[in-house]
Amino acid sequence: MLHVEFRDSFSLTSVARRVGTHPVHLARTFQRHHGMTMGEYVRRLRISFALEALVGSEASLSAIAAQAGFADQSHLGRIFKAATGMTPLQYRNKSAR
Repeated sequence: MLHVEFRDSFSLTSVARRVGTHPVHLARTFQRHHGMTMGEYVRRLRISFALEALVGSEASLSAIAAQAGFADQSHLGRIFKAATGMTPLQYRNKSAR
C-alpha cells in the first residue's frame, strides 16, 4: 500500500484503520520489521522517486517535489539534502556529467 500511495498524504491512524489494526501496534510492528518508522520509510520512497526523476526527466524541481508527494520544493530540498548530502540541483548536475 505504501509503495503505491507514497505520494499521497497519510496518517498512521488511517493506515491502521485500513489494515484493521491499532495504530500503536502497527507503528511498533512496522518499526521492528523495517528498522524505521513508517514516516521515514515513506520519505525514503519519495526520495527514491525524486532521484529517478531528477536524472530521467527535465521536469522542474517544484514539479518533481509535487509528483513525489512533498509539500513544496523547499521541503524536497531539505529532506533530499539530509538523505544524500547534496541538493536536488547538485544531484541533477552531477548525474548529467
